[in-house]
Amino acid sequence: MRRYLLSATSGRSLFMVLCVLFAGALFAQPANDNCADAIALVPGADALTDQTTVDAVAEVTNPGTCASDFGVWYTLVGTGNEMVISSPNNSFDHEIDVFTSAAGCDGPFTQVICRDVSIGTENASIDTEDGTTYYIYVAHFSTSSTSTGTFDIGVTEILPVANDDCVDAIEIEAGVSIDGTTVGASSNSVAFCGTSEGSGGTVWYFFTPPANGSLTLDMCGSDDV
Repeated sequence: MRRYLLSATSGRSLFMVLCVLFAGALFAQPANDNCADAIALVPGADALTDQTTVDAVAEVTNPGTCASDFGVWYTLVGTGNEMVISSPNNSFDHEIDVFTSAAGCDGPFTQVICRDVSIGTENASIDTEDGTTYYIYVAHFSTSSTSTGTFDIGVTEILPVANDDCVDAIEIEAGVSIDGTTVGASSNSVAFCGTSEGSGGTVWYFFTPPANGSLTLDMCGSDDV
């Protein structure tokens, strides 16, 4: 049987090692602190919760001119449709910056949007190109700030509307109610109601009367139309 004596010197060394390890556990930087370690966001998936910029290390080169150097990274692959990036349940006044880069994290980055409109949830809407990778940076809104905090983040894909164009108009019948939406619809430059263009997205329907007479169209239960 072998016996070992732990000297005072080695004991102090062991104590120092333990302190260093413990401190490292307390002040670990976020996993996605660097662009190379960006977390992929999936449209329609559950939002990522308890995200954080706390203990983030300052960016060596901030890709934009909108936000703090102390941020974290995400990526999103475009589908050709509009995407809305949302960051609710936050504990600090942050913003969402979106970039593209032909050379990935090596840059240079091209700014798509800097979104900061409130101290609450931020919603950044972008029109994406199919197959293009978008780099998303979340940080405090002030470029000079060292403030950090927590947040959730998720992506919603706005799918095209079937009857967005006149050639794809949906037939409606007398006495029959149908559900419709203009979410994801584009604006049409066809003159109507005394204006040259609608203020938002438009959709199309057509109706063939079975006989001569009056026609009443009712937007029953509709919002903002």
